[in-house]
Amino acid sequence: MLRRQAYRYRIYPTSAQEAFFRQIAGACRFVYNLALEQRERFSRRGRAIGYVPQANELPALKAEAPWLNAIPSHCLQSALRDLDRAFADFFDGHADYPRYRHRSRAESFRFPDPKQFHVDVTSSALIAPKFGKTKKDFGALAIRLHRPLCGKIKNLTISRDGAAWYASFSVERQVKLAPQRSAAEMSATAVGIDRGVASPFVLSTGEAFGQTTEGPREQLRLRRLQKSLSRKRKGSNNRRKAIQRIAAHKARIAHCRKDSLHKLTHRITKSHGLIVLEKLAIANMTVSAAGTAAEPGRNVVQKSGLNRAILDKGWGEFRRQLGYKAEWHGCRVIEVDPRFTSQTCSECDHVDAVSRLSQAEFCCVACGYEAHADVNAARNILKRGRAAFANETTGGGLPLAVCGDLAVRRSAKQKAKGASLKKVAA
Repeated sequence: MLRRQAYRYRIYPTSAQEAFFRQIAGACRFVYNLALEQRERFSRRGRAIGYVPQANELPALKAEAPWLNAIPSHCLQSALRDLDRAFADFFDGHADYPRYRHRSRAESFRFPDPKQFHVDVTSSALIAPKFGKTKKDFGALAIRLHRPLCGKIKNLTISRDGAAWYASFSVERQVKLAPQRSAAEMSATAVGIDRGVASPFVLSTGEAFGQTTEGPREQLRLRRLQKSLSRKRKGSNNRRKAIQRIAAHKARIAHCRKDSLHKLTHRITKSHGLIVLEKLAIANMTVSAAGTAAEPGRNVVQKSGLNRAILDKGWGEFRRQLGYKAEWHGCRVIEVDPRFTSQTCSECDHVDAVSRLSQAEFCCVACGYEAHADVNAARNILKRGRAAFANETTGGGLPLAVCGDLAVRRSAKQKAKGASLKKVAA
């Protein structure tokens, strides 16, 4: 199997090297925004322009802006490639319309030709265009190789994350594909996972994982940093340092979140053959409730707190990591309809909102079954996933999404039947 992955290493540039990093990133941002503006002008006239014509105009642009001559040409061409890919993703329906790059969010550049750079393992140095060992260069970059770099290198991206700079190598390598597990083994080692706020990830086996990476201490520190930033004069060096401190704080939280998710997804994909999740529309769940000036929203502060708590858990990143790691380990990920999973009894399938006593307590009003509410929901998710998987493997002819809808319809009918029985009893 040909696996494409990235190796990311911390680099330690000198002050002169870091200044040139920012100059290259600024030039790439300038070219990207200029090319985006040119495409919009062409589209208003009913015409189109692509990567090749814009790349051919780079020499003329350098003549008008001589400061671009100090920037490696391949980095500027990569910026145009990024814009071309952004438009392709937009027209394919995979992304929104390309936006202009801002200085605070676009401190990165790429060297697309692997012949132009290499890593000196003995001296832990990265040699790249303008960063070599000659007198005209800024000197080699100090890099920390915390793990071996394996595979055929395709390109190199240098980016800033918080207050630190990183070098990311995109590589291709041949790996031995894990054998696909049999249907019987998948069904025997199946697990359902319920994603929540109080308990981020609860398995049908009763295990609970996940932690709050942005707790009260982190939120308090962020408020203090933002308060300090508001007191700095715009354009001053102190304001720039305050912005870097905020970026470093957010980067540390993001690193902690991603590290915990990597460990959890690796453990789940190694231990289970069939992984069942709810199909959650996270983007819709975290939409702001502020509304407009004409129609202001309600409970805006509470909704923003809920959105922050959901995003802090990393539900989307958890699903993304499960997707590609399942392929590595020969297992399967299935998504089912999430409706009524928290109101359904996993023992008798009775549906009633009254059974959910609190956030953590579930007691079925029909059979008296008691369990942790999230564990009960995870078991309902597992049952729907088993039914969908069995229908698919036995040739039932129904896709997985239809099976999930059927389970929901049965639950809704049972809920209506229970309501009518309550009326008769009353």
